[in-house]
Amino acid sequence: MCYFVSTLRPYSALHWCRALPDRIDRIRYLYGMAMASILGLSVVEVFDRRTVAAEKIGPKNKKYQQLLHYCDLPSIKDMAITDAKSLIVQLEKYETNFLQYDFNDDGPVVTGVMEDAPDILTEVFDLSLEEVTVRDYSKQPGLLRHIMDLRKIWGVENDVPFFAILNGKQIKELQNIYWTRFRLDFDCLDPNYRLKCRMSPGRPVVTRPVRVF
Repeated sequence: MCYFVSTLRPYSALHWCRALPDRIDRIRYLYGMAMASILGLSVVEVFDRRTVAAEKIGPKNKKYQQLLHYCDLPSIKDMAITDAKSLIVQLEKYETNFLQYDFNDDGPVVTGVMEDAPDILTEVFDLSLEEVTVRDYSKQPGLLRHIMDLRKIWGVENDVPFFAILNGKQIKELQNIYWTRFRLDFDCLDPNYRLKCRMSPGRPVVTRPVRVF
Protein backbone atom coordinates (compact mmCIF):
# COMPACT_ATOMS: atom_id res chain seq x y z
CA MET A 1 0.00 0.00 0.00
CA CYS A 2 2.93 2.33 0.67
CA TYR A 3 4.00 1.75 -2.93
CA PHE A 4 0.52 2.69 -4.15
CA VAL A 5 0.53 5.92 -2.12
CA SER A 6 4.08 6.83 -3.18
CA THR A 7 3.07 6.31 -6.81
CA LEU A 8 -0.10 8.39 -6.52
CA ARG A 9 1.27 11.29 -4.46
CA PRO A 10 3.90 12.81 -6.84
CA TYR A 11 2.35 15.66 -8.89
CA SER A 12 -1.04 14.93 -7.32
CA ALA A 13 -1.37 18.67 -6.63
CA LEU A 14 -1.33 19.42 -10.36
CA HIS A 15 -3.92 16.71 -11.02
CA TRP A 16 -6.10 17.96 -8.16
CA CYS A 17 -6.10 21.51 -9.53
CA ARG A 18 -6.81 20.48 -13.12
CA ALA A 19 -8.78 17.22 -13.02
CA LEU A 20 -12.56 17.15 -13.37
CA PRO A 21 -14.56 16.19 -10.26
CA ASP A 22 -15.71 12.93 -11.90
CA ARG A 23 -12.10 11.98 -12.53
CA ILE A 24 -11.15 12.59 -8.90
CA ASP A 25 -14.16 10.53 -7.76
CA ARG A 26 -12.96 7.70 -10.01
CA ILE A 27 -9.45 7.82 -8.54
CA ARG A 28 -10.99 7.87 -5.06
CA TYR A 29 -12.93 4.70 -5.94
CA LEU A 30 -9.76 2.92 -7.08
CA TYR A 31 -8.04 4.07 -3.90
CA GLY A 32 -10.89 2.64 -1.84
CA MET A 33 -10.60 -0.63 -3.72
CA ALA A 34 -6.89 -0.81 -2.89
CA MET A 35 -7.52 -0.09 0.80
CA ALA A 36 -10.23 -2.75 0.97
CA SER A 37 -7.84 -5.31 -0.52
CA ILE A 38 -5.42 -4.70 2.37
CA LEU A 39 -8.11 -5.99 4.73
CA GLY A 40 -8.92 -8.99 2.56
CA LEU A 41 -12.24 -7.41 1.54
CA SER A 42 -13.71 -6.79 -1.87
CA VAL A 43 -15.05 -3.42 -2.91
CA VAL A 44 -18.56 -4.94 -3.03
CA GLU A 45 -18.35 -5.94 0.63
CA VAL A 46 -17.34 -2.46 1.76
CA PHE A 47 -19.42 -0.16 -0.47
CA ASP A 48 -23.02 -0.40 -1.62
CA ARG A 49 -24.08 -1.60 -5.07
CA ARG A 50 -24.81 1.88 -6.39
CA THR A 51 -21.26 3.04 -5.62
CA VAL A 52 -19.73 -0.04 -7.21
CA ALA A 53 -21.89 0.35 -10.33
CA ALA A 54 -20.92 4.03 -10.73
CA GLU A 55 -17.25 3.39 -9.81
CA LYS A 56 -17.15 6.79 -8.12
CA ILE A 57 -16.76 7.81 -4.49
CA GLY A 58 -17.37 11.25 -3.02
CA PRO A 59 -15.06 12.77 -0.40
CA LYS A 60 -17.68 12.43 2.37
CA ASN A 61 -18.50 8.76 1.76
CA LYS A 62 -18.68 7.14 5.22
CA LYS A 63 -17.10 3.85 4.19
CA TYR A 64 -14.31 5.68 2.38
CA GLN A 65 -13.59 7.74 5.49
CA GLN A 66 -13.73 4.59 7.62
CA LEU A 67 -11.14 2.91 5.38
CA LEU A 68 -8.83 5.93 5.62
CA HIS A 69 -9.11 5.95 9.40
CA TYR A 70 -8.83 2.19 9.71
CA CYS A 71 -5.73 1.85 7.52
CA ASP A 72 -4.21 5.14 8.72
CA LEU A 73 -3.72 6.40 5.17
CA PRO A 74 -4.02 9.91 3.70
CA SER A 75 -6.98 10.90 1.56
CA ILE A 76 -6.60 11.94 -2.07
CA LYS A 77 -6.83 15.61 -1.09
CA ASP A 78 -4.32 15.15 1.75
CA MET A 79 -1.86 13.73 -0.79
CA ALA A 80 -2.44 16.75 -3.05
CA ILE A 81 -1.89 19.19 -0.15
CA THR A 82 1.34 17.43 0.85
CA ASP A 83 2.55 17.46 -2.75
CA ALA A 84 1.65 21.16 -3.12
CA LYS A 85 3.72 22.02 -0.04
CA SER A 86 6.61 20.02 -1.48
CA LEU A 87 6.38 21.80 -4.85
CA ILE A 88 6.43 25.24 -3.22
CA VAL A 89 9.50 24.29 -1.17
CA GLN A 90 11.25 23.17 -4.36
CA LEU A 91 10.37 26.44 -6.10
CA GLU A 92 11.97 28.42 -3.29
CA LYS A 93 15.40 27.42 -4.60
CA TYR A 94 14.80 28.86 -8.07
CA GLU A 95 13.53 32.29 -7.01
CA THR A 96 11.27 32.73 -10.02
CA ASN A 97 9.70 36.09 -10.88
CA PHE A 98 6.21 34.71 -10.28
CA LEU A 99 6.68 34.24 -6.53
CA GLN A 100 7.00 36.63 -3.61
CA TYR A 101 9.87 35.86 -1.26
CA ASP A 102 10.97 36.66 2.24
CA PHE A 103 14.58 36.00 3.21
CA ASN A 104 15.74 34.63 6.55
CA ASP A 105 18.79 32.79 7.89
CA ASP A 106 17.77 29.59 6.08
CA GLY A 107 17.35 31.30 2.71
CA PRO A 108 14.37 32.45 0.62
CA VAL A 109 10.86 31.52 1.74
CA VAL A 110 7.81 31.82 -0.52
CA THR A 111 5.20 34.14 0.98
CA GLY A 112 2.87 34.68 -1.98
CA VAL A 113 2.28 34.64 -5.72
CA MET A 114 2.54 37.55 -8.15
CA GLU A 115 -0.60 38.77 -9.91
CA ASP A 116 0.82 37.86 -13.34
CA ALA A 117 1.71 34.30 -12.24
CA PRO A 118 0.15 31.38 -14.14
CA ASP A 119 -3.21 30.23 -12.77
CA ILE A 120 -1.89 26.73 -12.02
CA LEU A 121 0.86 28.19 -9.81
CA THR A 122 -1.67 30.28 -7.91
CA GLU A 123 -3.91 27.26 -7.37
CA VAL A 124 -1.00 25.11 -6.17
CA PHE A 125 0.10 27.82 -3.74
CA ASP A 126 -3.44 28.20 -2.37
CA LEU A 127 -3.62 24.42 -1.97
CA SER A 128 -0.31 24.40 -0.08
CA LEU A 129 -1.81 26.74 2.54
CA GLU A 130 -4.42 24.13 3.53
CA GLU A 131 -3.78 21.62 6.29
CA VAL A 132 -4.07 17.86 6.07
CA THR A 133 -6.72 15.98 8.04
CA VAL A 134 -5.93 15.19 11.66
CA ARG A 135 -7.79 12.10 12.87
CA ASP A 136 -8.86 11.10 16.36
CA TYR A 137 -7.84 7.49 16.93
CA SER A 138 -9.47 7.20 20.36
CA LYS A 139 -12.94 6.62 18.87
CA GLN A 140 -12.36 3.57 16.71
CA PRO A 141 -9.74 0.81 16.71
CA GLY A 142 -7.75 0.67 13.53
CA LEU A 143 -5.62 -1.81 11.67
CA LEU A 144 -2.45 -1.19 13.68
CA ARG A 145 -4.29 -1.53 16.99
CA HIS A 146 -5.66 -4.94 15.98
CA ILE A 147 -2.16 -6.04 14.98
CA MET A 148 -0.80 -4.97 18.38
CA ASP A 149 -3.60 -6.85 20.18
CA LEU A 150 -2.90 -10.03 18.23
CA ARG A 151 0.81 -9.72 18.97
CA LYS A 152 0.00 -9.70 22.68
CA ILE A 153 -2.29 -12.74 22.32
CA TRP A 154 0.31 -14.73 20.37
CA GLY A 155 3.23 -13.46 22.46
CA VAL A 156 5.07 -11.91 19.50
CA GLU A 157 7.40 -8.98 20.13
CA ASN A 158 6.75 -5.75 18.23
CA ASP A 159 10.03 -5.86 16.31
CA VAL A 160 9.67 -9.54 15.32
CA PRO A 161 7.68 -10.47 12.17
CA PHE A 162 4.97 -13.10 12.58
CA PHE A 163 6.47 -15.47 10.01
CA ALA A 164 9.74 -15.61 12.00
CA ILE A 165 8.22 -17.65 14.85
CA LEU A 166 4.91 -19.01 13.49
CA ASN A 167 4.53 -21.97 11.16
CA GLY A 168 2.41 -22.03 8.01
CA LYS A 169 -0.69 -23.35 9.77
CA GLN A 170 -0.50 -20.70 12.50
CA ILE A 171 -0.02 -17.93 9.95
CA LYS A 172 -3.08 -19.14 8.03
CA GLU A 173 -5.09 -19.18 11.26
CA LEU A 174 -3.85 -15.69 12.08
CA GLN A 175 -4.86 -14.49 8.63
CA ASN A 176 -8.38 -15.86 9.12
CA ILE A 177 -8.60 -14.04 12.46
CA TYR A 178 -7.58 -10.81 10.76
CA TRP A 179 -10.12 -11.17 7.95
CA THR A 180 -12.95 -12.11 10.31
CA ARG A 181 -12.20 -9.12 12.52
CA PHE A 182 -12.12 -6.77 9.53
CA ARG A 183 -15.44 -8.08 8.23
CA LEU A 184 -16.94 -7.58 11.66
CA ASP A 185 -15.75 -3.97 11.87
CA PHE A 186 -17.10 -3.18 8.39
CA ASP A 187 -20.48 -4.91 8.96
CA CYS A 188 -19.83 -7.57 6.34
CA LEU A 189 -20.93 -10.56 8.45
CA ASP A 190 -24.64 -9.75 8.86
CA PRO A 191 -26.45 -10.85 5.68
CA ASN A 192 -29.65 -8.98 6.61
CA TYR A 193 -27.71 -5.74 7.12
CA ARG A 194 -26.09 -6.17 3.73
CA LEU A 195 -29.47 -6.74 2.08
CA LYS A 196 -31.02 -3.74 3.83
CA CYS A 197 -28.19 -1.44 2.68
CA ARG A 198 -28.34 -2.90 -0.84
CA MET A 199 -24.86 -4.37 -0.62
CA SER A 200 -26.16 -7.77 -1.76
CA PRO A 201 -28.88 -8.70 -4.28
CA GLY A 202 -32.32 -9.58 -2.93
CA ARG A 203 -34.56 -8.21 -0.21
CA PRO A 204 -33.82 -8.00 3.52
CA VAL A 205 -35.63 -10.37 5.82
CA VAL A 206 -36.59 -7.52 8.18
CA THR A 207 -36.97 -3.96 6.83
CA ARG A 208 -38.60 -2.33 9.88
CA PRO A 209 -38.92 -2.99 13.64
CA VAL A 210 -41.26 -5.86 14.46
CA ARG A 211 -43.60 -5.59 17.45
CA VAL A 212 -43.57 -8.67 19.63
CA PHE A 213 -46.77 -9.45 21.58
